[in-house]
Amino acid sequence: MILRLSLAVLRLFAKVVPARDRDQWLAEWESELQARRERLASHHRLTPEQELDMFRRVLGSFHDAAWLRRQFTLDADVVHDFKHGARLLLRSPGFALLTISVLATGIGATTGIFSVVDALLVRQLPYHDRNGSCSCSRPTPPIDVRSRAWRRPTSSIGTHTCDRWRRCRRLNRLASLTPRGPSRNRCPARA
Repeated sequence: MILRLSLAVLRLFAKVVPARDRDQWLAEWESELQARRERLASHHRLTPEQELDMFRRVLGSFHDAAWLRRQFTLDADVVHDFKHGARLLLRSPGFALLTISVLATGIGATTGIFSVVDALLVRQLPYHDRNGSCSCSRPTPPIDVRSRAWRRPTSSIGTHTCDRWRRCRRLNRLASLTPRGPSRNRCPARA
């Protein structure tokens, strides 16, 4: 019973060991446990107290696994760098506050700009047949610079062209959009 529990604990602790050394580490500890058990059994000294002592030794394998993890992975460097950075930030709180605020502003601005670019340029249109969608507009009349009459250019198509579009055989649906929102004079879909 204690042997099975010891092997289960070893397999649990093996998750801490780096993946490349895990199988070898587990095989070494299991064979050491089996050899000690067989040696005690051959000398007729395998008592419940000895089995508990072996279980205590298995619990000590966690320290071995943690040591391997610290020595042979990059986690140790990250933890060391984090501790060093925290000590430096605590030593000069004004600089820490300035650094954190600059980082927060930069990360927030980058996230905001990416969200706008993603929504406008990266994502596809929410239509079923995106390749069949098109935009139609009439040309903007030229602005007369000499008269200095700056008119607001108009580029939307009025409802007088709906009749022409309704007769078009390739047109499925038509909607009009103005700067103030969707037009109230929508052209009905062809029957």
